[in-house]
Amino acid sequence: MLLRLHLRNNGQPYRAPWDAYLQKLYAYLDTNGDGVLDKAETERAPSIQFLQFHFQGAIGFNYQGSKGQMGQFDTNKDGKVSLAEFKEFYRRGGLAPVQFFSSNNRATADAVTNTFYKRLDSNQDGKLSAQEMAQAETALLRFDLDEDEMLTAEELMPGGENNSPFGRPFNGGQASPNADIGFLEIKSEKVNNLSRQVLVHYDKNKNGKLSQKEIGLDKPLFDKLDANHDGQLDAKEFTAFFRRDADLELLVGAGSISQGAPIAGLLWKLGVSSLGAARVAGFNPHQRSMPLAAKVKRRGPSTVAFTWGDAHIAVSASDQQFGNFSRQFFEQRFREADVGKKGVVDRKQAMSARFLGEIFDLVDRNSDGKMTQQELKAYLDMQSEGAGCRIPLTFTDEGRSLFEVLDKDGDGRLSLRELRTAWARMQPLVGREDGLTQQAIPRRLDVSASQNPRRIRVVPGQSRRVNFAGKSRSVPLWFQKMDRNQDGDISPREFLGRDEDFRKLDTDGDGLISTAEAQQFEEKTKKSKAQTADAAKR
Repeated sequence: MLLRLHLRNNGQPYRAPWDAYLQKLYAYLDTNGDGVLDKAETERAPSIQFLQFHFQGAIGFNYQGSKGQMGQFDTNKDGKVSLAEFKEFYRRGGLAPVQFFSSNNRATADAVTNTFYKRLDSNQDGKLSAQEMAQAETALLRFDLDEDEMLTAEELMPGGENNSPFGRPFNGGQASPNADIGFLEIKSEKVNNLSRQVLVHYDKNKNGKLSQKEIGLDKPLFDKLDANHDGQLDAKEFTAFFRRDADLELLVGAGSISQGAPIAGLLWKLGVSSLGAARVAGFNPHQRSMPLAAKVKRRGPSTVAFTWGDAHIAVSASDQQFGNFSRQFFEQRFREADVGKKGVVDRKQAMSARFLGEIFDLVDRNSDGKMTQQELKAYLDMQSEGAGCRIPLTFTDEGRSLFEVLDKDGDGRLSLRELRTAWARMQPLVGREDGLTQQAIPRRLDVSASQNPRRIRVVPGQSRRVNFAGKSRSVPLWFQKMDRNQDGDISPREFLGRDEDFRKLDTDGDGLISTAEAQQFEEKTKKSKAQTADAAKR
């Protein structure tokens, strides 16, 4: 599949805010205002590493200038650095308006899924049947380390019944997408290299060519790419795959988006009357044929999802903000160093305030040995803008996770009810088989344009925990207090009354008191009290 993303940042083409920031940084360093940077001004330019750390709101990385790097900036050797040369220096160093990250979480998903099959596949046929899933509650609750009658993925990891719970790390790094995680970043000037990379990855018989079976393309597309009609694709022929029209094009908006202000003429709708504040939407300005668009489903204003083969793919975006903690941190350090409350600190005072000294030379724009409150504000404003001008684009392979199939409400926990009704969510994946194999579990792939990589559920769920705030009038207070794990049900262990009262409330006899059953009981009680009161009046 060929997916093309049209990135926007703060409503503009993604390069525009980044170019504007570099222009502001250039003007900030141009202290004599002559429109170019001389050697002294250039050597004050922050290093690439320094900018990377501070864009992320990091603290503790000392300011590093570019002393001795005039030659790296001044490529035409005229003794001065133009704006174009300045931008090119940072581009060569890897600072760009889009950052690519990749993350492979397959190992974690596989480990948790393996626990299900190890504990529940009693006949060891590699499938989980309805009968085997009926034992899930009994077989798996031994992993409930905190005894809250909920299971997390961490608890189900191998050895989970013997270890303390631990948080799952983000197994990613700053690297381009690759075939191993299911994504490839396509650059027009590197199509030949990409074609060879795909060939190496999928060429199972190592003959230097790809058969239709190896690459998995549909026959019409395969035949179109097979220029010499020999039934195989070589690296040169496969380059045409990347040069064709995309199967799906999406407009992805990071940063701030004006409510009700879609980009005119660029969007078709995905089941909504207007774009509004949506961050991800279809892009088809020429109204060309795009069959895959019909499969795209909106999951709120920030996410769309679709299925391709056996993979479920989600694309999301969010606002980006400079770490307010970092800004507040430096402002607080300044106030501590400014003992005379004059709005200015010298180098010695700055060094006495932890971490303030690390940015002193860059903030002291006029190099007078003092940092004023105005200079600090100007610097923090500029760095805040710089951070918001870059889009971290994260590609994540979440693997084939049975846990997510069972986690109906998407709260990262399996409740008693979810365990008891597990087969109902597994059955659509089984087809004509008599059980669910691991290969039949959908593969999860996520694309996220967000300051903080996050996992997106393809199937829309409820909030992380049951939120009674908006239901306080309908959900009885006693129910809210007894439901200690906030899963929306009261189990016998949570119930504080008598066993006979529990059975009375559990009208469907499933061993759990639901919110609906609690509401029915309250309505019945109120009606009975009203009838009693009316009878007394008579």
